[in-house]
Parts: sequence; C-alpha cells; structure tokens
Amino acid sequence: MEANIPDPLLWEYTWLLGAIPAICGWMALPKNNRPLLLAFVGGTIALGVIPVIGAAVYLSPDLVEYYTTKKSRVIIFGYPMVPLCFVFFAIAVQVHLFGLYFAKQLLTAWDSKKKKAN
Repeated sequence: MEANIPDPLLWEYTWLLGAIPAICGWMALPKNNRPLLLAFVGGTIALGVIPVIGAAVYLSPDLVEYYTTKKSRVIIFGYPMVPLCFVFFAIAVQVHLFGLYFAKQLLTAWDSKKKKAN
C-alpha cells in the first residue's frame, strides 16, 4: 500500500516548533523554575493551540465536502486524510489544554509554597 502524503503546510512546521516550549516546561520542573514554565505556557498557546485551531478552520471546508460527498482528494494508507486530521486535532488540543491546566496548577502550587516560606 502506497502513502500519498501531501507536502507539509505552514501550520505543521509551526506546530513542530512547539517542541521548544515543551522542553522549557520539562526543564522547569526539577527546580520549580517559574519563568521557564511561563515560557511553556506562552509557547504552547502560540505554537501549539493556535496552529491546531487554525488548521481546523483551514481544513473545515474540506471536512464539509468529505461528509457531503464521501470523497476525499487525499488518501493516506487507504483512509481519507481530512477525518484523520480532525481526529489528530481533537487529540492535540486535549493534550495541549491538559498541559496548560497542569502548568496553571503548578504555578499556583509554587506561588503558595513561596508565600508560606516568607
């Protein structure tokens, strides 16, 4: 079976840059580094959530076309690309939002720990 994979779009390159804030978040954990965790939050929003939502908006006409005609212009491993992309979007947004939620929880915990020490 041959994969007819299209060239990457701009949002895909932007989303891949989201690995940089993820590394910042990972590095923030051992020493409760607030600035690095804030970089993770800002970077996840700018390079994670926004590109995925933008891609969903960009591909929504293709999704509507697929559901009305049941035909897809791009087939990957025998499956239509558009529904696969929207499954990816749903999972990616959930993962990013969970990361942001836990970062908020950590920032709150680190602030209360700092206040108790003073």
